[in-house]
Amino acid sequence: MNRIADASVAIDDLVADPVEAAHAIQPLGAPHDKIAAPRDLYAPDRLNSRGVDFSDEDASTHSPTD
Repeated sequence: MNRIADASVAIDDLVADPVEAAHAIQPLGAPHDKIAAPRDLYAPDRLNSRGVDFSDEDASTHSPTD
């Protein structure tokens, strides 16, 4: 979120290159340990819906009830 108002955050951290920070993640592309996977957003109460893969032309031209 917005860390600029947080006096405990160092200036160097505020102006850090986000691309460098992303490349420092090991293994590259690993999920964040504090951000739930989309399927688990509402866990443990229920699973999130699967949604629609809009990169799939067949899926994006039909409604889920087709």
